Amino acid sequence: MAADTEAQHALVRDLAGAVLATQAPDELPLLDLTSEEFFADPDAALAADRRDESLGFGIELAMLTPVVLAVVTPVVQFLVDLARDTFTDAAKQEVTPRVAAWLRRVTHRDDEKPVGPPSAGLTETQARAVHDLAHRRALDLGLDESRAGLLADAVVGGLVVAG
Repeated sequence: MAADTEAQHALVRDLAGAVLATQAPDELPLLDLTSEEFFADPDAALAADRRDESLGFGIELAMLTPVVLAVVTPVVQFLVDLARDTFTDAAKQEVTPRVAAWLRRVTHRDDEKPVGPPSAGLTETQARAVHDLAHRRALDLGLDESRAGLLADAVVGGLVVAG
């Protein structure tokens, strides 16, 4: 796997963790395993989430984690693209680590100082674009309007709190 892909997967896991902390904190211990399965085969991970899976002793479980991963993946790509647009061609190789450091700071995952733009979080316009992207993706995945809106709010909230 390319370093850029690994870095983007780490960004997706970080943002998904921030969202799950508010939306489904009981799923946080399963985030690493679920994200590995999601990155290996997103369609299968989402299909498994679509049906309630029995835990073998009468408890049914429908996880939110695969849906969160599917929603935040295009958001992270949007943020990476946004950061890449601010750099010259020579610096583009270092963009993903810079975005990773910024996202860790924004999601309170790291106490590092930001190493590059975006330096003060998202602008209102960028936050709205992230919300709209997350909301559309959640609706595409079959969430109802209310749940899609809450999930989109949590995605933006996970990015904006430190900004």
